[in-house]
Amino acid sequence: AGSYFSIDYADARRQMPLYVMQSFGGTELREGLADSVRGFEKYSWDTQLKIVHNFDLRFNLPVLYSFRGRDLLPGFVVYFDLGYGALYWHDPSNTPGGFLGSTGIGLFLDLLEFTCAHVYLNFPLIGERIDGAPAALDLSIRVHF
Repeated sequence: AGSYFSIDYADARRQMPLYVMQSFGGTELREGLADSVRGFEKYSWDTQLKIVHNFDLRFNLPVLYSFRGRDLLPGFVVYFDLGYGALYWHDPSNTPGGFLGSTGIGLFLDLLEFTCAHVYLNFPLIGERIDGAPAALDLSIRVHF
């Protein structure tokens, strides 16, 4: 089980660059509140105040292949995300009271400890996607050295 909680606030007493309103700081730069709440469009819900809580249950499956101590490791994820945004420039959909929420499932494959591939099927629960779709499929591949 894993949990991530973060708050991002930018003081906009004067003009502020758009990327500040769109980004969500932390250990890894996220592309807006909607990138933090999986299943919504990135670079949307531009706000001064962003709060997010992600809760994941991850299950590693048996190793498929091992090479010199590095494994080919598959697994799956079940998650629930909740976010809140205030002081909007523009709310692109019907978010009740500034809240976004989603749930979903995902598969991952850790490739010999230097690449990881993820596929998520996301279902918005609170708020609507801008395109009106009832679900979203996300694929990402990350390489790290």
